[in-house]
Amino acid sequence: MFRSHYAFQNCVRGVIFLLLTIISLLITPNHVTAGNQFNFDPIPQLPKLPPTYPTTPPNQIPFSRL
Repeated sequence: MFRSHYAFQNCVRGVIFLLLTIISLLITPNHVTAGNQFNFDPIPQLPKLPPTYPTTPPNQIPFSRL
């Protein structure tokens, strides 16, 4: 923290976030965590979603595509 480019408020915010995360993990009942079926695998539905956004920026889309 000394001689760094990070503002003190950013460090405090990060520490508070970590503390809240740890407290949440400690007080959440195990059956709730198990019921969520959480894992760190990628979301399987994500590759199946069709692209819903244009591939070119909005200011370069020809009028015929609008």
